[in-house]
Amino acid sequence: MVKAITAMGKLSLIFFVIHEILIVILLSPIAFNLGAFLTVTTSVSLGIVMWSVTLSVAYFMNSSNRGAVRKIHALFDL
Repeated sequence: MVKAITAMGKLSLIFFVIHEILIVILLSPIAFNLGAFLTVTTSVSLGIVMWSVTLSVAYFMNSSNRGAVRKIHALFDL
């Protein structure tokens, strides 16, 4: 779990933007409009699922292919 959180921390800005894009797509009235139908509990559950999925993506990106992380860092001059 610590390695996964560390992997997400290395690309924290990118994953922040991904989370924001997913929230806008899923919850806004312009796209799927789920915000009108979800309760507080289901909204929190959706957030936990989104975080868990992106956490696992960050972990597998970091553990399987170090070149991808370096390319993203170079792209944003990190």
